Amino acid sequence: MNLKTIYLHINPKTQNVFYVGMGNKGRENGFSKRSLAWQSYVKENGLPIIWVVSHNLKKRKAKKIEEELIAHYGRTGIDLNGQLVNLRTGMGAKGAVFTDEEKAARSIRRTGFKFTEEAKRKMSITHTGKILSKEHRDAIGKSIKGEKNGMFGKVVSNETKEKLRMANLGKKQSLETIQKRMNSLIIGGGTERMRQKKLGVKMSEETKLKISAATKGVKKNSKLTKIKN
Repeated sequence: MNLKTIYLHINPKTQNVFYVGMGNKGRENGFSKRSLAWQSYVKENGLPIIWVVSHNLKKRKAKKIEEELIAHYGRTGIDLNGQLVNLRTGMGAKGAVFTDEEKAARSIRRTGFKFTEEAKRKMSITHTGKILSKEHRDAIGKSIKGEKNGMFGKVVSNETKEKLRMANLGKKQSLETIQKRMNSLIIGGGTERMRQKKLGVKMSEETKLKISAATKGVKKNSKLTKIKN
């Protein structure tokens, strides 16, 4: 049976509780995989004093105690006179639904935050070579369709278009970059989707002239070598 522990993290300077946690035995002593708010607080105030409230609890009971303790102390920036850096009211991270107040508080905590170059490098290594399944790609597509899309209903002004054009003017993609893009389309079936979308679509004379000018001097029917993953 997976029994849980309820614990408190206490500010070593003020003796105030700043975090209520629930986890497996020993999690109270683990300082990795903590939220940015927790990390920022500890960086400023020092490592916490650890107080185990209860252990060997069934998950349902542990959740109830965690929620009661979080409600008692309150969350900073969300609850009146709150002092905790907890982002949620309890129930763990998986499947949690954030309220508008919680989303706003998280946004404030992340404002100005930047990943270090080392962190970026590690994330890059972690995701290199990963291929998303069709189900995963479909789920992502559904999550950004219609009103869920950040650009839904927005019209890009001519001024913005001109800025984007000037920012990219003269930039040329390397052959390697072009090959990678082609490979991602081939692997994901994107080329066929693009072909189907373009069936029956007629380009204006202006578009044809633009394409002609952009590809001037480029060899026709040039083949790209598929990069092996």
